[in-house]
Amino acid sequence: HLVELYHRFDGDIVLVIVFGEIAIRNFQRVMEMRRDEPYRLFDASRMDVIRDEGAPQPWMSPATVSSISRSTRVPRETVRRKVEALIARGWVERDGARHLRLSSKIGDDLREFDVQETLAFARAAIGIVDLLAAAKRDAGATEPQA
Repeated sequence: HLVELYHRFDGDIVLVIVFGEIAIRNFQRVMEMRRDEPYRLFDASRMDVIRDEGAPQPWMSPATVSSISRSTRVPRETVRRKVEALIARGWVERDGARHLRLSSKIGDDLREFDVQETLAFARAAIGIVDLLAAAKRDAGATEPQA
């Protein structure tokens, strides 16, 4: 996964870190709202409902250059440059003077990556389930019969 991210972000792993931190902060409120049902799928189609009117997304917590720098320990000036690169790609936008939010453009640009990574995750999960089932069968076969 990390190698693929490295290539998707043109070898700039710090850009991946800054992007990830913005995403985590933006969706922090979503996860808090869904504390009682964390496994229900999130409806990404809601992302642009309010943005079209120019208002901030009430369900997204904003990130700032300073908050990203503090949490990642990446120098503030480096974070600022990476944020500008993400804005230039259209993946991040400013909400006011300081707040940073993911853009809906990332869905278009990273859709294939998301699909491939989801499939890889599903294959890994199936493999783990198969291993656990085999271990349970093996453990049952070695237990003395009553």
